[in-house]
Amino acid sequence: MTSAYCLTFQRKILSGVLLAALSLLALPALSEEVLRIVTLTAAGPEQQKELENIAPGKLYASAKGCRWVKFWSDHSTGENGSVSLWKSRADLDAFLNSDAYKAIFPGKVKSLTKGELSVKIYSVFKPMH
Repeated sequence: MTSAYCLTFQRKILSGVLLAALSLLALPALSEEVLRIVTLTAAGPEQQKELENIAPGKLYASAKGCRWVKFWSDHSTGENGSVSLWKSRADLDAFLNSDAYKAIFPGKVKSLTKGELSVKIYSVFKPMH
């Protein structure tokens, strides 16, 4: 009976250690960096100028977890967009749900564009080699 008790106790300890190890492995996934790429099309040349004037670089720079942001435009096609790197998906989501961001989009930006907005979010990884 003592050996059965020891075996049960050892299994419980091993299960607890494995559970703790798996929990630690899951933590980096919650805080991994994400890259957000946004593409939109200006409704016309005047709207293109307005979009370039309201590019919210300062808003991004002051946002918790924003590592950097770059805005871009192609005057020949009217395409515009941004690429931003975030410390975590949680930081990005908090920014996107903020009143300051919502005032710009959809607030000011939506009325200056035509067609669909494209937003892609990617997990960033560091190659092993």
